[in-house]
Amino acid sequence: MRTIILFTLTVFVFNSKLNAFPGGYIGLSFLFDFKSKEKGMQVSTGLALPFIGDPGMGPYAFPGLAFGLRHAKSKSFYGYIDIQFVASNAAWIGSGYGIAFKDGNRFIRKKYFLGFLPIGYVIESIQKEVSIKMDNNFKGIYIGAALPIIGNHFFP
Repeated sequence: MRTIILFTLTVFVFNSKLNAFPGGYIGLSFLFDFKSKEKGMQVSTGLALPFIGDPGMGPYAFPGLAFGLRHAKSKSFYGYIDIQFVASNAAWIGSGYGIAFKDGNRFIRKKYFLGFLPIGYVIESIQKEVSIKMDNNFKGIYIGAALPIIGNHFFP
């Protein structure tokens, strides 16, 4: 995880096209897994990579962070933080890797997602408590909205 953060910061610092803030987004989303009845809320943010896509036209690539809270069927809550990468124009696709905080313990989590405008589909896995194996324990619908942050590369 540190490697990904360091790589992203290095790209921004040493990129010759980056002469001002490239732009980005802040998003709020709600997630629902109808099979397990788990639901959640997530706040995410990302910065546009200025060397991918045409300024103002896209497509855009956004490395960023996501913070979320889930309410499981067992009436327990857990939080998480992810590093994620999103590729977007009107349709979007991405993946993330992070840590879930559940019952005083930390677990590795992975996610993959795709969608169009405010609606999407998410598949998430979390490490089992007693092994290294990952379980696909969340497959659900994503409904959200993103507030664009205008910059010199991303300006919708």
